[in-house]
Amino acid sequence: MQLGHALDVVHAELLPEDKARIIEEYKKEGPIVMIGDGINDALALAAADIGISMGISGSALAMETGHVILMSNNIQKIPLAIKLARRTLRKLIENVIVSITTKDAILALAFAGYPLIWASVLTDVGTCLGVIFNSMLLLQETPKLQGGHSRSRYG
Repeated sequence: MQLGHALDVVHAELLPEDKARIIEEYKKEGPIVMIGDGINDALALAAADIGISMGISGSALAMETGHVILMSNNIQKIPLAIKLARRTLRKLIENVIVSITTKDAILALAFAGYPLIWASVLTDVGTCLGVIFNSMLLLQETPKLQGGHSRSRYG
């Protein structure tokens, strides 16, 4: 087993409705992740809080329904995807805080009677560049994956 026997419960040979029903039962206990690759997994992927679709061998419907699509059949890359998602959320929070703080400072100056147009333009452009460069640090931290890449899709 690729996960080193890390699973407590395994359900196999289920119909799509059964998978979705089991997901709904587990959701009562907390957030649930469903990993699937076939057309019979689409209903359960949609029902889960996070649906992870195995992209290479997966069906188009499973890939369309999943929130995260792994472009590899290696299930061991899921922890890497989770780490990347956590780092991305941290960067997003950093970027929003820095952006709002700097723009609030310029707004406070304007209300105090110092309407500095050049400072607001410079702050806006500087904040945009800062957010871009801070986000690019994720690329530096991302480990080089062998053989496949993962991408996340929302919606």
